[in-house]
This record gives sequence, C-alpha cells and structure tokens, in this order.
Amino acid sequence: MKLKTDDFDKYVGKDKHVIIEFYAQYCGYCRIMNDEWDKLAEHYMGEKAKRSDVIIAKMDGANEKAIATRYGVTSFPTILFFKKGNAFPTDRYMDMRTFGAFQGWIERQAGPEENESSKNNTNENKEKGVRSLVENSGVGSEDLKELKVMLNEINIKLDNKVETVSADINFGQGLSFLLLGVFLGVGISFTIMNYQKLGSRKKLLD
Repeated sequence: MKLKTDDFDKYVGKDKHVIIEFYAQYCGYCRIMNDEWDKLAEHYMGEKAKRSDVIIAKMDGANEKAIATRYGVTSFPTILFFKKGNAFPTDRYMDMRTFGAFQGWIERQAGPEENESSKNNTNENKEKGVRSLVENSGVGSEDLKELKVMLNEINIKLDNKVETVSADINFGQGLSFLLLGVFLGVGISFTIMNYQKLGSRKKLLD
C-alpha cells in the first residue's frame, strides 16, 4: 500500500498497526530491499494474510515532505511502527533489511492479535470474578439487596460523571467501575452490620 499526505490520517492512529517505509526514488538501498518489503506486504495483507490487524505501507518521503518532516524523517529508507490507536511512531526499525528480520520485529511490537473471541473471554472472566467476589463475601440475601441498591446509585453517579468526560467508555472500563462499587458496597455493608452488632451488645450490657 502506498500512502500519500491526503490519506495518511485515514490509516495511521486507527484500529490497525501501521508499518511505513519512507523511501525516495533515488535511494539505492530502498530499491535493494523492495523484494523483501513486497514479501512482507504479501505476508500481512495478501490473500493468505497471517493476521488482520497489520498494514504494510510505503510513502515517498522525498515528495510527501509534510509527513516526513512531522516524524523527523531525514534519511531513506526509514521504517516506523505506528501501534493501533497511536498517531506517533512507537518504534523505529534499525536491524537487517530482510523479510525474516522485519517479521520478527513486527510481531514483537504488535504482540498477539486480539480477536473477538479473546475479547469476549476476557469480559466473561471479569464478570465471573465479580460474581465470585459477591458469592464468597459472606453477605446475606438482605444485605445483598441493600448492596445492589447502593451499587445502582454508585453506577448512576459514575455514569453521569463519565458521560461528561467521554461518550466512548468501553465495557472493560465499566467493569472496573463495577468492581470498585462492589468493594465499596461490601465494605459499607460489613460496617453497617458490625455497627448493628455493637449496638445490640451495648443494649445487653445496659
């Protein structure tokens, strides 16, 4: 894939890792590594692509000077790795210009691909953790009802605050807030129970 200034921001900083080779037509080193770079593009973007979250791109840094200047590209070839969601490079390639070396570097930088199945498993595990925490807390049914009311109030307040900050809060962040609410709720519930017990003991002593 060849990028130009006009379409650069359509791909970089979005939902895929983008690896860009900044080249120049007059650069002999760029021409020498062309075959290796084409193999890399086929490996990640061809019909039998090994993963779907990587884009292999090229950009004429000598002509697209605005982008090259933005990222401090002063020599060719310069290869930059942009992690998904990042508009600035997270690493600059400084190793051998071969397919194997490129691939190893990309896999280290990108890490394992996160698919929908792994996301769902992560969310399910978090939900199980919340349920386990409540079930093993030793809180009775009446206390659980009170805890649910308190959690609802906490979640409403948190939702109102979060909406003013960002409308893009994800499910994982919501679960984090829920966990916080569970801990707070369980702690408050135990405090109420202990206070009631102390009150009963005081009456007996009197």
